[in-house]
Amino acid sequence: MTIKDEHAKFSELFSECERSLSSFVFSLLPNRADADDVLQETLRALWENKNAYDHSRPFFPWACQFAYRQVLQMRRKHAIRGKYFCDATIEALASERVNDETWEVSQKEALRNCLKHLNQEDKRLVEFRYQTEMSIMELSETTGQSANSFYKRLQRIRKELMECIIGRLGFEGV
Repeated sequence: MTIKDEHAKFSELFSECERSLSSFVFSLLPNRADADDVLQETLRALWENKNAYDHSRPFFPWACQFAYRQVLQMRRKHAIRGKYFCDATIEALASERVNDETWEVSQKEALRNCLKHLNQEDKRLVEFRYQTEMSIMELSETTGQSANSFYKRLQRIRKELMECIIGRLGFEGV
């Protein structure tokens, strides 16, 4: 992998979790300016340590470790005990947030993998349904099926996806 590819991959990983990482930091710091500073420092630290990232593991929990350390540094830097949560509370909140986000990331990854196993026609129907603003009635007209038939087919696909997701999450031990 070239350096350009590595930079692109890192940027992609960060972009995918940027909103969740921001939410994580904002849940731990009451001051928006401090949270913004922590996010910038976190990004810097992630970039400096990008070669240490193990691509076989989820990116978000790894990034949260850096953010968590930055939150603690911000708290100590200001040394305003009444303004921020104590270290134990920050640790408990951070752990809970990471677990919630890790579960969500795992579900999304399982869905992406399960979608790959659908046949082309089912994949197309799912894309039509969830990537357009069309109602089921409009979609059924587009596909030439009755609304009832389209709805039943979509239900079958959803059930298939749900079973696949449950199987993947159970298999992966999540």
